[in-house]
Amino acid sequence: MQETNSYYIDEKESISYYLGDNTRQIIEVIAKRYIGENPPLPYVFHAFSKAGFHCGSDGRFDLNLSDRLPDARLGQASYLAARLWKSEAVNQGFQISCYGPVRVFMNGVMIFRSSVGEEVNVKNSKHFTAPCVKGWNDIVVYCLKTSSGFGCKMGVADAGWAWASFDTPFDDRKGMKGFIYSETFDYEGDEAIRIPVITGAEKDTKLNWYPAYQWEEKLEKSYPLERIFGKGYSKAAWCWSSFTTYGCKKEYKIRVKNGSSIQLWIDEKILKVPEDGKICTVELDSSRHDILVKSICTDTTPWNYHVEIIQDGEILDYTLPYPVQGTASKWLYLETNPEDSSVPQDITTMYKLFNHNGKKSYWCLDAPDMIVRPYLENDLFGKWNYPLGVTLYGLLQSARMLASKEMEKYVLAHINECISLYEY
Repeated sequence: MQETNSYYIDEKESISYYLGDNTRQIIEVIAKRYIGENPPLPYVFHAFSKAGFHCGSDGRFDLNLSDRLPDARLGQASYLAARLWKSEAVNQGFQISCYGPVRVFMNGVMIFRSSVGEEVNVKNSKHFTAPCVKGWNDIVVYCLKTSSGFGCKMGVADAGWAWASFDTPFDDRKGMKGFIYSETFDYEGDEAIRIPVITGAEKDTKLNWYPAYQWEEKLEKSYPLERIFGKGYSKAAWCWSSFTTYGCKKEYKIRVKNGSSIQLWIDEKILKVPEDGKICTVELDSSRHDILVKSICTDTTPWNYHVEIIQDGEILDYTLPYPVQGTASKWLYLETNPEDSSVPQDITTMYKLFNHNGKKSYWCLDAPDMIVRPYLENDLFGKWNYPLGVTLYGLLQSARMLASKEMEKYVLAHINECISLYEY
């Protein structure tokens, strides 16, 4: 009769099978495995509409449609929609409170239906669990307006430990963050509910969705700074972009239009702005280069500028100086004051908040109410909770035992990522 043992894994599955009692090697393998599974990836920056729904201190999104659709009549309905990414198939917990009747669908299947008691008191919080597939999970929330309210508060459960952000659906809005909502339509009974497909083009649903992500035609024809910040004396803005040059080091031509009220830097070096339509030159090597413009609005000229970098008769394209998902904008914009004396080193960063008229501000994009927001999308790196603190302490002690500067550098990078945007 074969002898059985009480071990929970087979001996061949243990690290001691390969390394015996060599403590140093065992610690090194475990530490390097953790680091390999949690690479030091930075924040990911996404477009987010200020006119959309914001996350509360409890980690849930306040999807109150009474605020967004004030003209909705009793008995009308609207859809909320978002997408949730999962790196593996899991049972995901959600927490919801209802302003009125709500049905939640994920990947076409209803996963929650509010009861009468839950529909009349938004202070009632309900936990439910649903299976998520690996990859994208499409979420549609059907909301009916009644006298008690319209919409819900919703987010993942245990958000303090494992908060998750929601992406905006539809190909038109790919890369943006946050829930969107549809125009209202008449309620015709639960059997008539038709969940829209949110993976293709927005127009295919035959519904209008909000908030808007494109300028109205009238504003589309105006100048970017005017449609983003409005026009008025004492307004000013920083504009940040980049371009790439190829080949050996040589002179490039710069042509400026409507540039009487701008200052111009390339790679933190200030340039003398040429007269309108004229050319100046700058020597550049083969590389990606930052371009920074400070533009001031006056009462006598349109708030506009145009800077062209010319190589061998070709105008170079601009690209965002830092990757931002969900936008076609080629410039980042930051409102400031004309008397702002900041230098480029203070401005060309994604890792700080800025001050404007006593309030904190951050980069925005050339789209209605569209700002840039940082999201930490790693499973563990850059996050902070008690178990992670213990893990990092263990890694730091391992680094000291192994005299590993790389391991120590990883721990410091994790901690720095935790605090780098703490103010935000």
